[in-house]
Amino acid sequence: MNLVHSTVLLVTLLFLLISCSSLQHNGRVTREGNQLHLNGTRFRFGGTNIYWLGLDQNVGGIAYPTPFRVDDVLLTAKIMGATVIRAHTLGISTGNPHSFEPRLNVFNHTALEYIDYAVHKAGLLGFKLVVPLTDNWYYYHGGKHDFTDWRHLPEWDFFTNRQVIADFKNYIAHLLNHTNKYTGVAYKDDPTVMAWETGNEISPPVAWTQEISAFLKQLSPNVLVLDGTRGVSPAALAVPHVDLYSNHFYPWGDAPKMMSEAKETYAASKVFFVGEFGWNKEEPAHLETWLEALRTTTECAGDLYWSLFGHLGTWGYEQHAKLTGYT
Repeated sequence: MNLVHSTVLLVTLLFLLISCSSLQHNGRVTREGNQLHLNGTRFRFGGTNIYWLGLDQNVGGIAYPTPFRVDDVLLTAKIMGATVIRAHTLGISTGNPHSFEPRLNVFNHTALEYIDYAVHKAGLLGFKLVVPLTDNWYYYHGGKHDFTDWRHLPEWDFFTNRQVIADFKNYIAHLLNHTNKYTGVAYKDDPTVMAWETGNEISPPVAWTQEISAFLKQLSPNVLVLDGTRGVSPAALAVPHVDLYSNHFYPWGDAPKMMSEAKETYAASKVFFVGEFGWNKEEPAHLETWLEALRTTTECAGDLYWSLFGHLGTWGYEQHAKLTGYT
């Protein structure tokens, strides 16, 4: 048996062992006012972003991640103590030949086989998932511009054009109604999914957030909804179908801003968490101060750092293609 086969076998055995000990975490995360609860107790969490779980760009091109890479990174997150994972490519999958919706109203179910696997394995390890549904940016996995490009419209029309909004809702419905081949559970009903995020770092009008969050609650009433706006919009705090709000902080975070937004959200009887934060090797004392602020700000429900990568299937580690310094 060569080294690669031995490594795959070891990862498989570790996965089976750890997943058996994670069964107690398979309940559903719920919101009670300004707190999250899991299995009858308050749920504060730490975790990570693993944006590439459904489709990767870091292996010499765009490709579906292998089962080994998915298992390896999930095991790594578990051993590190993570309880929540935010994964863009489990919900954002448009405009690329490998995407779930590569072209308008054309659906590629091969893409869902890989999303199915990642969701299934995350559930076995007791993780809860935050799943964004579109992106503000022009990344390989797609974004809101795909929906306006398909209709030959300016990108801002994503939030206002009735046809584009209908197209986006159609995409959401196709995705959430899909039944996972491994679990037999539709995504809309899966307790592994803690929250549907309306977008990654978007800047929508409140009326759009109201409409999309209501649509999500109609389709998936037991899953929480996260406002995809980067930062807390006071007007959006009043949207009844939104449960969660977040912000992203780089390089290590603006602690006073985080605490202010957490307290503002808490006072509105909603839940705030840090959806992304990053750090680099410079001035580690700032990171320590930031982490202590996260720990002691009890109005903040949790935090997810950017980002986690595991081993390659051959040797060594997978690295972020953009080399941002935050991996």
